[in-house]
Amino acid sequence: MILGVGGKMGPTLARLAKRAAPGRRVMGVARFSEAGLRESLQAQGIECIACDLLEREAISRLPEAPNIVFMAGRKFGSTGGEDLTWAMNVHVPALVAERFAGSRIVAFSTACVYPFVPAAGGGATERPDHAAARRLRDFLRRP
Repeated sequence: MILGVGGKMGPTLARLAKRAAPGRRVMGVARFSEAGLRESLQAQGIECIACDLLEREAISRLPEAPNIVFMAGRKFGSTGGEDLTWAMNVHVPALVAERFAGSRIVAFSTACVYPFVPAAGGGATERPDHAAARRLRDFLRRP
């Protein structure tokens, strides 16, 4: 089950998963606000489930799934609706983890959590909570 299949990379991941395992059930969950996306995915054998992940009751009605790919989120730096950004990036993952506590969950996230560093340097040393604080600070400093 791919949560957030309607986002930037979700449709491609769903199509690749179905192509890699044509006999397996691939479910895509989103609000499906983009016209034609749901129909396009269904035509390729992907089971589409409309769900607003901000609603605990809606999440509770999702079918069981042993494997979850979590791709739902809202881009940090989105102007206006900072409360929605917080809800999508903090509250929704908690609801999903609660609902699918017995499933394997892969969080598919951005590469922008840590600063870019040379590959030969051993990687970033910044802790994730510091990275989030830095991003929020930078966002709030924008004119």
